[in-house]
Amino acid sequence: MLKVLSESGNFVKDEVWQALIDVISNASDLHGYTVRSLHRVFQASVEQECLVLVAVWCMGEYGEMLVYNVGMLDIEEPMTVTESHNSSYGFDCSLKAFMLFPILFRGDKGYNYPL
Repeated sequence: MLKVLSESGNFVKDEVWQALIDVISNASDLHGYTVRSLHRVFQASVEQECLVLVAVWCMGEYGEMLVYNVGMLDIEEPMTVTESHNSSYGFDCSLKAFMLFPILFRGDKGYNYPL
């Protein structure tokens, strides 16, 4: 499903990426794999807004699985997540607000990520 979303570019209706979030949230055995896959896609390209939205949501919900490589499948290689800032992304204000929410949400729960 992630492949279909990445191939479709910015021609995805809101209902589609929101449905993908529902599918991801209901597949608890794949949360770690999904968040790591989306993190790789996010690092490679931030041009597809709907893919960025899904990636940011997953990183907000399952960030600890990303940072600590929790729930790894046998086919995965461990990854190290580091902090990076790039102001050239050019996100609009609504996307920036969407991206800040997981930070505030996780900060409120006392998570201390080594970023």
